[in-house]
Amino acid sequence: MWKLLTFGVVYKLAFLFTIPAIVCGHLAKPRINRFADKLKGYNLASMGLVFGYVCLFLQVLGIPLLLPVIWTIQDLGARSRCCEHLHYLDKALVAYCSPPATNYPSNLDMLSNDLSPDLFVCPGSGNKPGSLTNVMEWTDYIYVTGLSTSTPPGVPVLLCPPENHKGKGGSILDTDHSMRWSTNTDCIISNIMSATSGYTVVVSKRLTEQSHGKYKSKP
Repeated sequence: MWKLLTFGVVYKLAFLFTIPAIVCGHLAKPRINRFADKLKGYNLASMGLVFGYVCLFLQVLGIPLLLPVIWTIQDLGARSRCCEHLHYLDKALVAYCSPPATNYPSNLDMLSNDLSPDLFVCPGSGNKPGSLTNVMEWTDYIYVTGLSTSTPPGVPVLLCPPENHKGKGGSILDTDHSMRWSTNTDCIISNIMSATSGYTVVVSKRLTEQSHGKYKSKP
């Protein structure tokens, strides 16, 4: 991650120095020629021009290489913010389960209205949040109900489907409050839906429509 960011910063800084080098070189050479007896530095101006044009040429060639780097940085950023959203939703679920309640809510609409609607949308999906009164109509996350504070660790509570991350995988929040990234999210979702352990999978209408029926609520 840091290597990609460093490459992007260096590339931008090189571009910032390239244009001034070309402009200053073109402005300096005629002036030096006109006042050759008073001004020196013709060779430096020539070197600046050569440096500027070489760097500009390399940067133009580097655009096809830079675009994948930019896309990768954006994907990693969306993945990080998705995990951050799940982290805050986990806190809200824990607050809901404070005594005397022991079971998780039957749907995300029952969480605190103090939450930002943006938390229910994955940053990688490009979707807009809706109203907190009908979260399960539009949220990007798949919610597993039938869980309680006594549910064994490792059982998913919230899952972000791969469709929100260009099919590369999805974030998962487990009952032990840990978060993980999995490239097999679809397989995990399928296993939960086919399980007979009493868990209920709740999928929003928007996610069902956008996935063309791939993800559906399991009663």
